[in-house]
Amino acid sequence: MIRLASVVASFEADFLAKYRHQLRSEHYQALAAMKQCRTKDCPH
Repeated sequence: MIRLASVVASFEADFLAKYRHQLRSEHYQALAAMKQCRTKDCPH
């Protein structure tokens, strides 16, 4: 199972390059939370 954090890490730079001017602080907080996302199956 792929971790959400891996998806964010893979696409964050491109996403920010395209949408940075539209993002609010809440969006950055959500990205940070997703980068820290863990499940019971993948605690690392």
